[in-house]
Amino acid sequence: MESEIRNEIVQSIKRLPTLPIIFEKILDTIDDPRSSAGELQETIKNDQSITAKVLNMANSAYYGYTKQVSDLTRAVVILGFDMVKNIALSVSVFNLFPEGNEEGGFDREQFWLHSIATGYLGKIIAEECRFYEPDKAFISCLLHDIGKVVLDCCFEKKYIDTVKIKNIKNISLREAEEQVFGCSHTDVGFWLGEKWNFPDELLESIKNHHDPTISAKRHSQLTYLTYLANIICQEEEIGFGGTLLPVTFLPETFDVLNLNNKKIRKIREEIQAMKEKLEAMVIAMK
Repeated sequence: MESEIRNEIVQSIKRLPTLPIIFEKILDTIDDPRSSAGELQETIKNDQSITAKVLNMANSAYYGYTKQVSDLTRAVVILGFDMVKNIALSVSVFNLFPEGNEEGGFDREQFWLHSIATGYLGKIIAEECRFYEPDKAFISCLLHDIGKVVLDCCFEKKYIDTVKIKNIKNISLREAEEQVFGCSHTDVGFWLGEKWNFPDELLESIKNHHDPTISAKRHSQLTYLTYLANIICQEEEIGFGGTLLPVTFLPETFDVLNLNNKKIRKIREEIQAMKEKLEAMVIAMK
């Protein structure tokens, strides 16, 4: 039975769209140290959905402008290079998945808030521990739970049952997924990443973000970073990824990432200071 369900999941992933071209182009822009806000604008201006979301964010109550912002160039100036880039990355992926059934207990809006906040947390941690690619950290943390959306979209009724089991037994969503599907969202995210030709480092961080100890040593820093960002985001209660159970950091996390309690406090303060902006971002992206 489990093998049949797994096969259904794999077949469902094969039917999902390929990674959006706009996502790949933005990655190319990120990888080029000479890239500018102007080049990013050129990349996204032909995508009406992303342009609309960027303008929505620039016109949100968070920024409080009295005049309507209707020009992409002006929006980029208001929001900044990083914010526009992160909106574009997020929208290009989120648009692939239709809205879920909130009655099933899996709140998609709160899930995206958790995902985006974890992405920003990953970038904050990366800069604090001097990880060589903060943008890669953002992407890893943004997509760490993408397998949950695949299961919710492709197996809606089963995922409603999964959420019910999680609540009744007071277990993690991942444990409930294992009981229903014989695999978890980390496996599904890994399989989707393979379809999208993600690099090995990103595949490992998605698959092992609940247990970074099993990640290959050469990829362990990104996996530990994603693991830590996910936990802190849960504890700071920014969005909801489906589980809120007490978690203790693996003791080696601080050593791998060159962090200490003082730095962790600073990281928590930074993401809390961004909470209102992140909430406005998710609303603008709807």
